[in-house]
Amino acid sequence: MKKLIILLLLILIFFIIIFTVNYIRFNLLNKELHSKKLLNLQDVGPKYHIINFRERNINDVSDFSKTLGWKKGYLVEFQKGTSVQDAVFVLSYNSEYPKENISKAISKENTFINSSIGKNGEIWIGELVENPENIVKVGENEIIFKSSSVLNNTPLIDYRIIFIKGNTLELVSVSGSEKYVSINDFIKYTKTVEQLI
Repeated sequence: MKKLIILLLLILIFFIIIFTVNYIRFNLLNKELHSKKLLNLQDVGPKYHIINFRERNINDVSDFSKTLGWKKGYLVEFQKGTSVQDAVFVLSYNSEYPKENISKAISKENTFINSSIGKNGEIWIGELVENPENIVKVGENEIIFKSSSVLNNTPLIDYRIIFIKGNTLELVSVSGSEKYVSINDFIKYTKTVEQLI
């Protein structure tokens, strides 16, 4: 009986240590993401996990961005769901430019969003949202796009905003199955990022 109690105590201590380590790691990661002016796991919710987080490098940006004096940037991407039918992706990335070139960077950035080909060959058709103030007002010179596509008979949607604040260009995107993508989440995430700058 005494050995069983000792064994149970050891198991309990093991789980407490694992929980504590994961809790500390989770909090450190969330703080690091916010320090980089990015969304974190607390912002997007418990059903999401990080699929990409990194510092962007000079090879990630266009030649035009380089001529504008691109300094640095960060990227994080979250996912919930596992199939085309239920997946939702949240992307948050930023770039820093010299203040005098930031407005030129946002005008160039929007030309890449009108239409594109997705990872699975699907064609995304985008439209500029005519009255963005009705959706969300953040930063300066915001540009909001709504794009749609179809993959495996599943309608897909992408809400995307680009805006500047100070010398930082921010992009926030919520995309995935039209059934699960929420414009309210898009607005909430955008406002969260704006507050981080």
